[in-house]
Amino acid sequence: MRCRGQKNLLPMVLITGMAGVGKSELALQYAKLKRQNEEFAGRYAYLSAANFVEDLQDFLMRSPILETPRLMDCSQPKTKAQAAWELWAEYCEEVSGQGLIVIDDVTSYGQQIRDFLPKQTAEKSPFRFVLTSRDRWEDLPFFELEELSLGAAKRMFCNAVGERHQNRVEGQMATVESLCRRLGCLPLALALTGSWLGVADAGRTLTDLITALEAADLEQAPLQPNPLATRKVAEQGLKAAFQVSWEQLPQLDASAQQLARVLGLFAPVDVPWELVKMVAEAYPVELPPVPPPRRSLFKRLWDWLRSLFGDRLESEIKIKRPIQPIRNLSEARWALTRTSLLRTLQPNETYRVHPLLHEFFQLQWNEKTDRQGWEMAFGKGLSRKAEDIPQEPTWEQLENLRPLRPHFDKAIDLLTALRKNKNNYFYKALQRRFYEQLSSCQTGVARLSQLPIFIKTHTQAQKKYQVAKNSLKQGQQETAEKEFEEAIALYETAIAQGRQALGENSLILANYLYKLADIFFERGRFVDGISYAKEAIKVAEAKASPKTLANYLNTLGLLYDKQHQYPEAESCYQRALSIREQIFGKNSVDIVQILINLGRLQTVTKKFPEAKRLYQRALSIRKKQWGGADHTDIADILNHFAAFYIDQRLYVRAEPFCQQSLEIHEAVLEKNNPNFAEVLNNFAVLCDNQRKYSRAKSLYLRSIEVTEKYLGNMHPLVAHKISNLGVMYYKQGKYFEAQELMLRSLKIRQKTLGKKHPETRYTQRWLDDIQSAISKK
Repeated sequence: MRCRGQKNLLPMVLITGMAGVGKSELALQYAKLKRQNEEFAGRYAYLSAANFVEDLQDFLMRSPILETPRLMDCSQPKTKAQAAWELWAEYCEEVSGQGLIVIDDVTSYGQQIRDFLPKQTAEKSPFRFVLTSRDRWEDLPFFELEELSLGAAKRMFCNAVGERHQNRVEGQMATVESLCRRLGCLPLALALTGSWLGVADAGRTLTDLITALEAADLEQAPLQPNPLATRKVAEQGLKAAFQVSWEQLPQLDASAQQLARVLGLFAPVDVPWELVKMVAEAYPVELPPVPPPRRSLFKRLWDWLRSLFGDRLESEIKIKRPIQPIRNLSEARWALTRTSLLRTLQPNETYRVHPLLHEFFQLQWNEKTDRQGWEMAFGKGLSRKAEDIPQEPTWEQLENLRPLRPHFDKAIDLLTALRKNKNNYFYKALQRRFYEQLSSCQTGVARLSQLPIFIKTHTQAQKKYQVAKNSLKQGQQETAEKEFEEAIALYETAIAQGRQALGENSLILANYLYKLADIFFERGRFVDGISYAKEAIKVAEAKASPKTLANYLNTLGLLYDKQHQYPEAESCYQRALSIREQIFGKNSVDIVQILINLGRLQTVTKKFPEAKRLYQRALSIRKKQWGGADHTDIADILNHFAAFYIDQRLYVRAEPFCQQSLEIHEAVLEKNNPNFAEVLNNFAVLCDNQRKYSRAKSLYLRSIEVTEKYLGNMHPLVAHKISNLGVMYYKQGKYFEAQELMLRSLKIRQKTLGKKHPETRYTQRWLDDIQSAISKK
């Protein structure tokens, strides 16, 4: 798509052109083509400028790959829009793709969209924008869509006439060509006039069409075309096409014009036919009787005297108004679709009115067509539909009902205007009714704007988990453990609700499964997390981005690793590493953690040369990242090197790694994290093996304290460190102290890992040896 104009901060192009030239259709077809070619991995959105922020939020709410709770925390439109762009940008980065956004029918760039666009430059933005408007703006590059070529215009006109009635244009191509010029070669005008000629009326001719158009002020094409004259003729031709199409409707169906007027009451977006039926059924609205105006004292006395002589007095006023119903909704709809005034998207379900025709229909009300009565029916019909929306709709219900929201917004505007119209005779009598209908529509909009139940539950789980972490930091161990269990139960409930609402192959559900698997890993319940991680991977392999799949595989690898299922763990790590290397490169910091995980696995399985190679590669990347400066990221790799040498009983070589890693961590103010605890533990193991028991005891105790503060006192990592200290006491002959620690370690491991886990059995064997030593003493 070529365009001209100045460079904008965002990658954006404006499709401009006169009314009826086909700007919206071009943008829509462009987006469809790009989708078919799979050119935008970051997804597509087709948004209305009139409801820009709401449409953007709705798009993200419906998207199966974005987290929406962050949107609900934003009340102001600008902050809500920026949160939406941030979420979408994160997804684009994850899939290494761009997002395409079509913003249709921009009438005021400054007021409608400028302040709600993402705050990124063209070089950094993952988004590409296509706007449509009749206007231009100096700072936007534009593509001007001109009218059809004469040849294309003639073909479109003849196609609109239809195959059955081509005899009405055969041999008259010169006349058709002249008519196309007079209509400005505008697609909408050609479709309307061609449909007029193609209506199954045997008496219609091309001459009849031109006569009807001229009666509607169709102008002659200018002899010497210039842009201004051509635009004027085209605009007049479009108006004439509207008029002749409108005037023919009574010949097709007596209620077709009234249906068109009623469609003009809806929002200028796709219209569900169900709503049209509900509005038609609500008409005419029964009006309550209106009491007579307050009478003067003399008038009341006179009326009393009249009543004595038998005169009948009116106690209330009956308002007479025109009744203009739609006799047969289906026949009226057929007339509109046959004349191209209404477009069928899904037969009997969804229809679309061109924005220009929507404006035209709104202008066709008169004193005989009962606009106010139909506005009341519109409010009544939509309020009834709003009342049917469940208080907590399911995901599927939200998906089906969200397209109704613009129409509810329109009903709210109409009902608000009716409430304020004090010129109505029945103003006071209808106030309560209008208020109730308005309240119903507002409640419906609120329900459609809320999160589905499974997202609410998941949000509660996240909050509860954070509360548990805070309790742990404050030393409230028992409270924290209880809160962790409550959080996990909420996560499991959210997953169950998500299964019911989304099905088994949803990426949202996969994300929930992955998060719970990750939480089980963090809480040391490794076996519980495996099934969730495997299920998440199954979905991710079919639908998720490679980056997401790599994350899931790495977590499953960690869970297998902790269960001592090393072949399975290695397979997951290798797959995750391969994917990340393809995405980020072989020297990226994004692969370091997987290199470390693999290195630790190779150390445990005694594949020391391979483990050393992996650690060296990880260390090289980290040093390059931090420029050789001491950083805890580097310290953690040094600590793994220390464990690597300790496992080979190369204590002299391990000591400098332990010392350097500890010094780097000691320099950091915040030391309450598992990595620091592991540094302390490895140094303690080194001192233990060197028979420096006093130093080892001090380091073990510090390691246990830090781990308990961060993970709680019932975590497998706590059990591991307690067990190490117990073994050291056993070697020193302190059997009772060793027994106490081993009993505590066994209790933790049995609860979290299960009785059959290798580490639980390891603890049990040591406990047996300790108790045997006690019995012999």
